[in-house]
Amino acid sequence: MGPDHWGALSPNFRACAVGTNQSPIDIATAAAVCNPALQPLRRDYTVANGTLVDNVFNIAVRVVFFQIPTN
Repeated sequence: MGPDHWGALSPNFRACAVGTNQSPIDIATAAAVCNPALQPLRRDYTVANGTLVDNVFNIAVRVVFFQIPTN
């Protein structure tokens, strides 16, 4: 069940069925400006344990990147 059906999940999500903008923001690609001074995007994929959290209005992943020793 993808984004085309989100509006049917709950009456609270009706805007998802009638909206025309991207979520969470509407990126106006025609008005985008290139900045040649920007550096390449650096990504760092690190293995981590996480917990999937359903907050009803969104889904998130809670990740603990480090743990403080308890001894």
